[in-house]
Amino acid sequence: ESVNTQCNFLAVECESWEKFLAGDCFECESDKKNGTVCAHFGLTSVQSVHTSILQNWEKTDRSLVKLFTITGADWPYCRSLYRVTVEISNSTSSREHNGEIGEFDIQIQGTAGKTESILLYKEQYYKPGSSHRQVVAGPNVGSVTSAILRWTHHTTFNILSWRFKRAILHVKFVRVDSLDHKQTLYLCPKDEVIVSGKPVRLQECSSVISS
Repeated sequence: ESVNTQCNFLAVECESWEKFLAGDCFECESDKKNGTVCAHFGLTSVQSVHTSILQNWEKTDRSLVKLFTITGADWPYCRSLYRVTVEISNSTSSREHNGEIGEFDIQIQGTAGKTESILLYKEQYYKPGSSHRQVVAGPNVGSVTSAILRWTHHTTFNILSWRFKRAILHVKFVRVDSLDHKQTLYLCPKDEVIVSGKPVRLQECSSVISS
C-alpha cells in the first residue's frame, strides 16, 4: 500500500514509542540543521532519510534512525497523524467544581472530510489547569477546521468521586496539530462547561490562546 497510494504514510523520528504517542516528537525538520527526521514509508524511505542526515547533520554517524507512525487496523492501513492537546480550564468555576474522572473522544473535521470518533488518553482524573496530549491517527481530513469533543464521566477509580448532580468538566481549549499539513489550530467550545456524555462542537478560538 505504501508503494502506490495518495496517502503520505509519514513516520516521525523519536527516541521511543512512548514519547512518540505522548507527542514529544511531532516535527518534520529534515531540511534544518540537526533537525528531526521524517520519512514517507515506501521504496525510497531509507534513501530519503540517509540523504537528509548527510545534508543537514553535523555528525553523520547516525546509521540507525528510529521512526514511528500509526497504521489502521484494516485496509486502507495508511493514516494521517494528529497531535491532540486538551487543556482543562483553571478558571474559578473549574477550581470550585474540582476535577473529574473520565475519558475523552474526539472527531476531527476538515476541508476534505472527518475522522471517526477517536478515543483519547486513558480513563483518568482531570485536574483544573492540567494539560493532556496524545498522538492519534485517522484519515486525511485536509486542513482542520473544527471538531466534535465528548467527555464521559466514569467512577471506576474511586467511589468518592460519585456525584449526585450531573458530572461536568471545564475545558479551556483543544489544540490540534496536523503533521501532514504542518498546521496548528486552537479549538474552543462555546461554553467551557462540558456535560458528561454530551458531544460539543469546537470551533476555531476567537481570541489568542495562552496555554
